[in-house]
Amino acid sequence: MITTLTLDKRLRDKQLRSGELSQEELVTHLGQLPDLSENVRFRKTEAELAAEAAEAAEAAKAAEVAEATEAAEGVVHEQVDN
Repeated sequence: MITTLTLDKRLRDKQLRSGELSQEELVTHLGQLPDLSENVRFRKTEAELAAEAAEAAEAAKAAEVAEATEAAEGVVHEQVDN
């Protein structure tokens, strides 16, 4: 019989080995559990967060360089026009 104590994986495995819980009981119990997959919230790993931060820093640097290049080109055009 499935009880709250058998919900712990270690206890469940011990009960399966000792025969207190049969494989059929476990399969039946697992089949009756509700599907809660719609309640899942995904979390990013530290590596994913670090990669995103590095990409954002790289994009900011590229934008800064592009802005500086535009400004320098504008100064060159003004000097040529004068």
